[in-house]
Amino acid sequence: DETLEPYPERVRRRYQEWLTGRDFTPQQRWWLDEIARHIGINLSIQVEDLNYYAFQNRGGQVAAARVFGGRLVGILEELNGVLSE
Repeated sequence: DETLEPYPERVRRRYQEWLTGRDFTPQQRWWLDEIARHIGINLSIQVEDLNYYAFQNRGGQVAAARVFGGRLVGILEELNGVLSE
């Protein structure tokens, strides 16, 4: 028997599982939390999305790139895959 689970809840659960054993700074966690929330609402996220919504108030794509360095695109791809499966 498969239980139906609202999509945002499933994304939240998978995000918590993904975080297990990983270490991020509080600033990185803010971005990751918002990215996961965005995926829960919009099904996926693209780099350009970081220039809108709550991300814009934190400096958008430029600030996210500063926080994650060269890992930003890889993290977005990974979260899109893991959270939206």
